[in-house]
Amino acid sequence: MAEVANLTLKHRVRSVPVVHEGRLVGIVTRRDMLRSNSRDDWIIEAEIHHRLDVIDSSYRWTAEVSGGQVFIVDRMNDATDRHVAEVLARAVAGVTDVRFAEYAGS
Repeated sequence: MAEVANLTLKHRVRSVPVVHEGRLVGIVTRRDMLRSNSRDDWIIEAEIHHRLDVIDSSYRWTAEVSGGQVFIVDRMNDATDRHVAEVLARAVAGVTDVRFAEYAGS
C-alpha cells in the first residue's frame, strides 16, 4: 500500500492500475487507500482485546477505543506488561494513540 501511495504522490494521480502477468486486474484509488487505514472503533477494540489475550486473560485488561484512540486499564498495574500491551495495540491498523489509566479497583 505504501508503494501505491508513493506512486500517486509522485505522479500526481488519483488511482493506480494493478497489473498481474501483463493483464489489468484492478485499480487502486485514493479512497481505497483511505478505507484500508480507517476502521470502526469496535473492530479496532476487538482486535486489541484479542492481542491482549496473548499476554494474559482479557479479564485483566479493559480497553476502549474512541476515534482510534485506545484507553487501556491493566488490573495488575505491571509496567513491563503495559509496555508490551502498548506495542501490541499500536500495531493494530487504525490506532492513533494509546493511553493507560491506573486500575482503581480492590
